[in-house]
Amino acid sequence: MNNRRSFLQNTMTTLASLPVLGAAALAYAKDAVVKLVDPKSAVAKGLKYVEASTTKGKNCANCIQYREEMTHAGKKVGKCAIFPAQYVKSEGYCSVWAMNPKAAKKTEIKKPVK
Repeated sequence: MNNRRSFLQNTMTTLASLPVLGAAALAYAKDAVVKLVDPKSAVAKGLKYVEASTTKGKNCANCIQYREEMTHAGKKVGKCAIFPAQYVKSEGYCSVWAMNPKAAKKTEIKKPVK
């Protein structure tokens, strides 16, 4: 009887820990597959991609091409439609930049009503 009880307790403990272990493994795997755009690559150079925008109000985070933002190594990154299968830094910029209408609404300055 004691062996059966011990077996059931161990089984339940193991089953209860699976979601936690699975989430940790998924987070690790997702972090491991993040490939950032190399600014020295031919495509990045052709599009004048830089990792830190020097143009005020224009960066990858408010571009229409920017998708699926996440944090990688303490920095915000996202997928870009221009650089498939790679991530760009949210503060980056390239010559294809176009304002995302959703981002424009967030940054829009509202005039006071008279």
